[in-house]
Amino acid sequence: MERLIKRISKDIEIVFDDGKFDEWCVYIKDKNGKKPPLDTEYFEFFIELGKKYTNEKVYEDFVKIYNLVSHSIEKEVTDLIINIAKKEYKGELSKAVAINFTVIYAGMVAEKNKRFAVLKERIKRLGVYQILMLSYSAGDAANFSKGKKAKDLDVICKEYGF
Repeated sequence: MERLIKRISKDIEIVFDDGKFDEWCVYIKDKNGKKPPLDTEYFEFFIELGKKYTNEKVYEDFVKIYNLVSHSIEKEVTDLIINIAKKEYKGELSKAVAINFTVIYAGMVAEKNKRFAVLKERIKRLGVYQILMLSYSAGDAANFSKGKKAKDLDVICKEYGF
């Protein structure tokens, strides 16, 4: 069942709906329908954003959002994302920043709610850290955890301080 996360503009919404495994699949919905964004897509966006505004800046803004993740979508956080997008990233880029930060925020809330997920939202932080601070490609970061044990990934996250 579709649940609104945030209306970005009159024609773009970020929503949760049923996916392959649970009801926590994130979708971008526009006039053409809705599609689930891939990790590689928003990782690539953040890589490009980092080239324009510095990786440290983008990572710092991501961490502000990450630190507020809970088991539900919070208006305070979605409002913060819109505020960051409007004040920190100018012009046409502002809307794309709002979309991508909202998508990854919703993805972290979804991870936090996954019953058997060990790393929860830290798995998204690991990917963002890898692309922005370690210069991984979007594809390498998105696929890094595949086939690895959660306890090994937990050790890596702790080495990076989260």
